[in-house]
Amino acid sequence: MGECSAGVMMLSPLPLPTSHKEAIKQAPLERILLETDTPVSYQGRESRPKDVQITLQEVVRIKKLNPAIVSEQTTINASRFFQIPFKWKD
Repeated sequence: MGECSAGVMMLSPLPLPTSHKEAIKQAPLERILLETDTPVSYQGRESRPKDVQITLQEVVRIKKLNPAIVSEQTTINASRFFQIPFKWKD
């Protein structure tokens, strides 16, 4: 796998290929963006934007982290990447 200066993008729907799982394990959380590749039909199922929660849970499982931590950090990452001002609410 080559270097990625912007981050790692992970696609839903699941299951993820082994190479994607390994990339997630290796990548620092500060370099991961979540997305859903919607709208698309995959294996007879229509993917929706809310499916990003499925993607989040897979990152949580692979990296063995708290969902709140992954959610907050990937939101911050997206804010930086897309240059959208963002302040996390406590």
